[in-house]
Amino acid sequence: MRWTPPLALMFAACVPDAPTQPGDCRFAFGSDHKDCMLVVAVAQLQADGKAGMAFVEAEVPDSVQRDFIYLQWVKVSTDPASDSACKKVVDAEIRRQCEELARRPHLKRPDDAGAGGGPGAGGPGPRPGGGPGPGSGAGPAPGGGPPP
Repeated sequence: MRWTPPLALMFAACVPDAPTQPGDCRFAFGSDHKDCMLVVAVAQLQADGKAGMAFVEAEVPDSVQRDFIYLQWVKVSTDPASDSACKKVVDAEIRRQCEELARRPHLKRPDDAGAGGGPGAGGPGPRPGGGPGPGSGAGPAPGGGPPP
């Protein structure tokens, strides 16, 4: 008896790891397709905000999905133009979150977009002065003296 691999596995080899183009989602269905379109739409928005917004409006008919796409773009983008996406969000709660992120850029998480680690990718970074932080076990206990 001969084993034949499932059709989906054969096509999976043709699709890149991180989808960036609408065609990359052609073999995804249901919630996988929505997740794929989220990644593609954010990639399109990151590449060119104006063209990306046109893509989202044309290719994503579900308003809630569009709202989440815009929220994700504002969350991961360091481009100030992304903040204008909040005006397109329909759902009041998602719009509130979007506007909060737009007003507070330090809450943005570029590492969530697949940018990886490194300086500026999130995290607190080194302490000023280069010393260990409180409670690290180094240095005197808080209050000045040795521990009891």
